[in-house]
Amino acid sequence: MLRDAIPVFSGANAAITQKWLDAIEKVTKPHPKYHEYRVYAARAKLSGAAAAKMEDYVGQSWEEFKASLLSHFDPKVARTAIKLELRNNTRYVSGSFMTALDRAVADYELLGAAYAAGILDSLVMRVPESVLDAIDFSSDEDFGPTIAKLREKATKAQMRASQRPGWASEAVPMALAVTTGHSKDVEARPRHAKPAEEPRNAKPTEVARPAQSKNARRRARAKATYEERLHALEVRLQAAGLGADGDQVVLERQSCLPSETTSVVGMVL
Repeated sequence: MLRDAIPVFSGANAAITQKWLDAIEKVTKPHPKYHEYRVYAARAKLSGAAAAKMEDYVGQSWEEFKASLLSHFDPKVARTAIKLELRNNTRYVSGSFMTALDRAVADYELLGAAYAAGILDSLVMRVPESVLDAIDFSSDEDFGPTIAKLREKATKAQMRASQRPGWASEAVPMALAVTTGHSKDVEARPRHAKPAEEPRNAKPTEVARPAQSKNARRRARAKATYEERLHALEVRLQAAGLGADGDQVVLERQSCLPSETTSVVGMVL
């Protein structure tokens, strides 16, 4: 019963470590008989990195357990890291926009209203200007209503998306811009498929020819070779006239032709 009332703690968000410990104490406070089981109940609800860090802990003291867990997942260190990410505009660049919204709400609850404007400014780096104009965005507005408007717009964008997700689902690759000091110039833009381009050399009324197969191209090259060789033989025939060597030249001309053409030439000659 006690274990079911305790949420899971993975350590992924060290900023809530103290809040998680306080929640356990709040649940067990009305039941002193459960105090000696708090460590067992808490360890049963650890997962991920938190479970790995506390795997070798064998103590039974609740105070020692809290101190050990806080040493691995210090909320003060986590808050400092979050503030640094907000300053560099890298806090919400990964994952879907819905995930970024949830993270922004958690950061607001952790850092307080004093960081509301910074959270919103960092979050909307992923939002197209057209969407911000539509909701009359201002980082000075109330945090809750602004988040609600952004969530509504993102939900509609996801519903309209078909084969390719839009701005509400994709993260903007801002890391390079942030490291080079140009993060303010990065704006998320809706991605549109380019229209099919017409062939450059085709006239307005022409229809582009379909691409030739490999066999067709081979036959075309062979035909061109035959025509060149035939032209050369015709020159020799004209130069030789109808002398003694005429028959030999005709034979050479016939040998240059494909099999289906040779018979026709023979009939003419």
